[in-house]
Amino acid sequence: MKQLCCLFYLFGFLVSAQENQLIHQVGLQIDNDLFVPQEEDNYYTSGIIINYTSEINSFLFLERRENERMLLDASLMQQLYTPIYPNSTYLDNYDRPFAGWLAARLQLRKLKDEKTFIYGLEVGVTGNASFGRQLHQGFHDLMHIEEKPEWLAQIPSEIMMNVNFGYAYELKKWFVPSIKTTAGTKDIYIEPDLLFLINMDYDSFLLPDQKTKLSGYFNTNYRLVGYNALIDGSMFYKKPIVAKKVAHHLWSASAGVQLQVRNFGFRIAYMYTTKETKEMHYHLFGSVKMFYLF
Repeated sequence: MKQLCCLFYLFGFLVSAQENQLIHQVGLQIDNDLFVPQEEDNYYTSGIIINYTSEINSFLFLERRENERMLLDASLMQQLYTPIYPNSTYLDNYDRPFAGWLAARLQLRKLKDEKTFIYGLEVGVTGNASFGRQLHQGFHDLMHIEEKPEWLAQIPSEIMMNVNFGYAYELKKWFVPSIKTTAGTKDIYIEPDLLFLINMDYDSFLLPDQKTKLSGYFNTNYRLVGYNALIDGSMFYKKPIVAKKVAHHLWSASAGVQLQVRNFGFRIAYMYTTKETKEMHYHLFGSVKMFYLF
């Protein structure tokens, strides 16, 4: 945890140290299957993401060139994953392990003309160190919810890291295909994506301008998965007894609507994913994001 705290501090320092910053955005995003009527408390059941995005002129050894934009995004996140019957003590019922993920993510985008290059780093912890079990059970106790998620045989505590690279091309103002690859001790996958925009371009989708407007988006992607530590278990340590083999072919789609009134914005979206293991079902969850520009 000391190393993770030091990393959070470093990310904050790198962001605050930028000179001549142009646009800033702070945001809070909450993901939850509670936003979907009749959806059960399972799979990707909860996510809390705090992020800061800024247009910058330089970062480490990279400089913004003429007619180019650089966007830096720093995020802190906590995500919770549960099996289909989280209140069961019978492990044979589990179609995936319990898993918590507490992480920091830093992502840099370089945009020029229609091209965008993406570089990212994500470092975090799993297991009890992620406070996933404590938060999930504590919330149920606080809200006097009868069901108590057991968090048996969860993915153990471990520091994990991913690096990712991506490329996007603005084929039309409203249509942006992209491809991203991620590799590390947490995930290994390749993901092509198609993004369709309504009443906004790709630049303002990444970092909105200070205007009043209603906009939306739809995207669909395919993910070729080689490894997912939150399902497969660790590369290096003993796997939990409920670790599963990840499904290698994953499809997902999402759609969202965003209302912005000058500096303030609100986005609501829904995402659908196909099953991540042979035993799992599809999953649907909602996402709400509030942000402020300055």
